[in-house]
Amino acid sequence: MSQGKRQDDDYDDRKHLLHHIFVLLDYLERQSDNRLQAQFDDTRKKLSLNSPKVAIAPCDKYDQFFARLAELREKSDISLTVGDEQFLRLSRDFLAAVAHPATVETICITREYINTRTTRRLRGWRIWRRRWGGSIRRRPNGPAVEDEGFKDSAHSLASTVRWAEGLAILATVFALFFSGHAMVGRLIINQEKDALTMLVGESLSRRHSGTTRLRLAT
Repeated sequence: MSQGKRQDDDYDDRKHLLHHIFVLLDYLERQSDNRLQAQFDDTRKKLSLNSPKVAIAPCDKYDQFFARLAELREKSDISLTVGDEQFLRLSRDFLAAVAHPATVETICITREYINTRTTRRLRGWRIWRRRWGGSIRRRPNGPAVEDEGFKDSAHSLASTVRWAEGLAILATVFALFFSGHAMVGRLIINQEKDALTMLVGESLSRRHSGTTRLRLAT
């Protein structure tokens, strides 16, 4: 393997690591249980947190951890030391353990699904263009490929849910239609029975009155 190819692979690997790290960080920062802060002694004491420690943090202090990540993010375009690479991998494993049972995949797919459902409506031609035009256009490298996969999965999930919702609504409309039809039919039948009963009663009453008159006449 050439030196240039090896450097490109290392660069893509760092991009993946940083991408996973900041996806997990964004997820954990949105949680209300302070589970990330509970893993560091300084913030654990300040916030008086009782949450258990689930992983060993790469840094002793919360601020140091974020400062080191920010520094490595700025240096991602240049060659990193072995210690930097090790720190990134430890950070990714640490955040993955804290975020469990959520993973990078479930976080990204859920985020794209919500975005699709709330801000955009799927269009069939756009999906077709993405699927069939993807072989013609230039494919992105690194984390962008992974993001495209997450977006496609989220869009497929949103499309399936939308179809299921449509079928459920259609089935509900049909059920209401047939239920209303059956109710109207039953009402008509009951009215006909009541009318027939009334007619038979009037006929019997007239016959009884005629018989009574004949008896009185004789």
